[in-house]
Amino acid sequence: MDGQTEADFEHRLIQLIRADTLRMKALEAVRSLQLPDCWIGADFIRDFVWDHLHGRSSNRRSADIDVLWFEASIIDQ
Repeated sequence: MDGQTEADFEHRLIQLIRADTLRMKALEAVRSLQLPDCWIGADFIRDFVWDHLHGRSSNRRSADIDVLWFEASIIDQ
């Protein structure tokens, strides 16, 4: 890891995402839903990092963005 720590990589990833307009819009849209226990699927980050590492445009739109959420009070028994 070239002397870099996990915190260094986390900081760099946060910087990359904050600089990406499309991904920030997606994160803001999901946040605005105010869903309990809500996440965006890992492909959202993996594809972005892969493209970045291989010099591909970060403006490519993903085929989809998976939004996952859990609400225990609406589970049918």
